[in-house]
Amino acid sequence: MAWGNREFIEHYYNGAGAAKTLTDIGLLEKVKKVASETAIDRPGGFKDQIRTEVIAVKEGLVNVTFENAYDFGGIVASMGGGALRATFEGTSQNTKDGLIFDGNILVAYTDKFEDPADLIELLFGSSSSKSAPDWLKALAGGGGTPYAVTDTWVEPFSGSL
Repeated sequence: MAWGNREFIEHYYNGAGAAKTLTDIGLLEKVKKVASETAIDRPGGFKDQIRTEVIAVKEGLVNVTFENAYDFGGIVASMGGGALRATFEGTSQNTKDGLIFDGNILVAYTDKFEDPADLIELLFGSSSSKSAPDWLKALAGGGGTPYAVTDTWVEPFSGSL
């Protein structure tokens, strides 16, 4: 069963800070869909960056990495922003018909569930803002324990240019 806001908050107060994977909480496929739409497959996204690098390399190893934060709050409001880091490792061949490339994209999702009432995020723009005073962090935390939410997946990616 996929987690909703209630499960995120219950784990914050009762989970002793134990990390969770997107697979554990039933949200991996939904996050993969949002990642694809907002970062990987969109025009100008990571796959376009890979194609640009293939053109530059022409022949040989192709390695491209990107990292950025994205909004995943549309899946479950408690998720808010999370970070994606993707690395493409592959090869490119320059043939008489053009460039052919093949490889894998390793995607890593990372987030930290903290500030369940979003007080710090509302006031300072991010739940992990270093500008928030310690007293507000204690108040916003309300006695719970922050925990990591992570996962990784691999997407094959090949094509010709």
